[in-house]
Amino acid sequence: MMIIEALTKRRNEITAEIRTMQQSITNIDATIKLFQGDYTAPRVKHGNITRAIFDVLRNATEPMTTSDIATAINMEIKPVGAALNVQQKKGLVTSKREGVYSHWEIVR
Repeated sequence: MMIIEALTKRRNEITAEIRTMQQSITNIDATIKLFQGDYTAPRVKHGNITRAIFDVLRNATEPMTTSDIATAINMEIKPVGAALNVQQKKGLVTSKREGVYSHWEIVR
């Protein structure tokens, strides 16, 4: 069990690092936009939305809102929500409604 505990601990550390990096990217993009108002951050190509969503959810330590996922992959909310709904119909992700927000996670 020590190996599993060590791997789980390391996975959690990496997840925290990824979240920090994602927030740093968001901050950098906002700062660039201050100096260059017409700046548009690179976006995930539409064909890779599902892969990007699963990458984000796989590394999440808790369920994420559609908005949080869209921010993490630098996409509009609508296509992210549509992709999540398709994956939910396939039984690959699940959501829990809390108020007006859906919180998504991978079905395990």
